[in-house]
Amino acid sequence: KNRAIDDTDLGATISLPVMCGGQFGTLCQGQLGVSASSACTCEPVMVRASSGVLRFARTQPRSNSTMALKDLLPLGMSLPHRSLAVIDMATVRHVAQRAEALGFSDLWVTENTLDGVFSFDPGAILTYAAALTTRIRLGVAVVVLPIHNPSHVASQFATLDHISNGRAILGVGLGRAHHYAEFQIPTEHRVRRLREGIEIVKALWTQPKVNYTGSIYRLDNAGMVIKPVQKPHPPIWLGGNHPDAVRRAAKLGDGWMAAG
Repeated sequence: KNRAIDDTDLGATISLPVMCGGQFGTLCQGQLGVSASSACTCEPVMVRASSGVLRFARTQPRSNSTMALKDLLPLGMSLPHRSLAVIDMATVRHVAQRAEALGFSDLWVTENTLDGVFSFDPGAILTYAAALTTRIRLGVAVVVLPIHNPSHVASQFATLDHISNGRAILGVGLGRAHHYAEFQIPTEHRVRRLREGIEIVKALWTQPKVNYTGSIYRLDNAGMVIKPVQKPHPPIWLGGNHPDAVRRAAKLGDGWMAAG
């Protein structure tokens, strides 16, 4: 089935990759659509924005022929990074290297700074995975961008992209109310913080010097010498399951995921 979401601000046709969550937090995504673990009921879809409408549609007709899922679209998976028990680094190493050997396209982690269970910092554990692999892409789903200074996030993921030779994916989202309370960040204007944060990250990734004046952030002739390997910049995926989040992804990002 197709579902349409009105957005009168969208004029051009935009194609976005999309992501969904499967059982046990497994994240599955592809260049043209979504599939997931056996517990997920998603079908391959394409998100298109055209003439003010976002439209979700199957990318392929139904078929009774048998074909391996890996032959239809790339699949990503979760890197061990959050657990009730302490995660052994040998496990992380084994999963990262085995996932690459099996042909998975991406490794994903989440951000859980103040948490009730054992959790790695996403940038640190993805950098570790980058050193163990050569091909598989490395993503976070998601950084709660409004509680961070966007200049720090830009530097962190430019570094990851440089270390990994162009394999970083930055997922960003609004998070939940408790994220703001934990870091004493007001929830007011959080969407504005997100939008301005994305603009600053992109600017620092692509411009030698940045002058930026927003309602939240300001940069005066700021420069960041380290630049991402990917041009014009690493993909930025926006997360969230509200229709407004999908609209923001079409306007500001390179992809959409339900988490965030």
